[in-house]
Amino acid sequence: MINIDTLDNVIALVVVILLLSLIVQSIQTLVKKILKVKSKQLEDSLLDLFDAALRTGKTDPGKVRKMTGLMPGIFRQRAHHTASEESKALLAAVKTQMKTLGRVTARGELMLDSLSKSDLLNILDRVAPAGFGKDFVARIDKVMKALAGIEATRQRLAAANVPAQVKNSIAALEQRLAPMRQHYEAVKAGDQNASSRVIISDVVALRGVVIDEVLDLLGKADALIVAEQAHAPAGSEAATALGETLAGVRTISTNVQALRTEIEEAFSAVSVKLDAIRRWFDTIMQGFEERYHRGMRTWSIIIGALVVIVLNANVFTIYRNIAKSDVLRGDLTAAGKNIAQRQEAIDAKEKELAKADAAAAVNIKQQLADQQKEIDELVERYTGFGFHPLAWAELKAWWSGFTTGKGWWGRRADDARTLAGWLVMTMLLSLGAPFWHDTLESLFGVKNLLRRKNEQRNVENDPGAGNPKP
Repeated sequence: MINIDTLDNVIALVVVILLLSLIVQSIQTLVKKILKVKSKQLEDSLLDLFDAALRTGKTDPGKVRKMTGLMPGIFRQRAHHTASEESKALLAAVKTQMKTLGRVTARGELMLDSLSKSDLLNILDRVAPAGFGKDFVARIDKVMKALAGIEATRQRLAAANVPAQVKNSIAALEQRLAPMRQHYEAVKAGDQNASSRVIISDVVALRGVVIDEVLDLLGKADALIVAEQAHAPAGSEAATALGETLAGVRTISTNVQALRTEIEEAFSAVSVKLDAIRRWFDTIMQGFEERYHRGMRTWSIIIGALVVIVLNANVFTIYRNIAKSDVLRGDLTAAGKNIAQRQEAIDAKEKELAKADAAAAVNIKQQLADQQKEIDELVERYTGFGFHPLAWAELKAWWSGFTTGKGWWGRRADDARTLAGWLVMTMLLSLGAPFWHDTLESLFGVKNLLRRKNEQRNVENDPGAGNPKP
């Protein structure tokens, strides 16, 4: 049977571990916010993704990149050194569009802590052709030149002095050319270099224009003008106007056929790359999540070790103090529920911040201030139980007696025990605050169960609690 006092000692120790875990968790969150760890790793993953899509067969997107330096998850990986210039250009274009769409902090900085597949594809629709390579830019130039030729010829046809029947045919043709004209004018918008204003969604929109119907109208207009020419006197003004109009119609027909070819080639080129991005997204992002969590776990251990040393959290000393002091044990046990609720509140706050980050409705400066306040409160709570951080005077005294003085071996034995206590506590903290929160809840449940059983046993053993005589 488990002794209640022993169980209280364990509960009190778990309360201390949970409190320290909350400090580690808060510091880790602060570090992530200051150094933009997730944003940097997500950028590198996007470079991996674009390399896989834009250079199919020349890269291995499934290969996990190695971290650089001794601080995994903090400094940039090697993606920016190995990625193609094409991928870097596309990433820059995506980041620009994200800022334009409001994915920024209150200070106007890019917020890239989360990105779904649908969001990325929507953003890519607004990216200029330069982001998909020079070949694609050349195709777009041809598309815009074909549109410019159609528009110039259309304007000449509109001013031609031709019979009413031909005018009506040209008017019907203009109605069918209207989507192309509107699209061209919207893209150009007074810019002589119209192709520089094209975005991917423009290419998709152009592909939706029904070109077959335009060509059918052009064929009918051609036949009608030829018939009108047969009745016009040779060398007359009407014959000349009809000849010019016929030439214009045939020029438009040639340009429209060229436009269809260029649009299909341009769309095919971008479609292949967008499909590759769509296909590789889940694989690359899964690798990103795995690298990110591994890096954060490593940093959790590093931060945990620093917290343990600074706060002098020797697990053996803490347990010994708890076992010796009924007051300390009682205070920690009483505070257990409150600290467990603190963990739940922190988790809820983290979820709210994640939603705010995803919506870019975030004030980083305020977040950092709140996180610093949270750390200060947790440390104050820890020291309030009588645990003392490592003082500078203690370090100086230890160093001054490190090489000289009596009892050197005894002091080194104490150092070894302290290091062992720190190491064990660091490993315990690496399990994370959620683990210790659940453990504490389970221990409280065991304690309540034991208390009920003891109360039931006491009632059964009470001499005055027997069955009354009939």
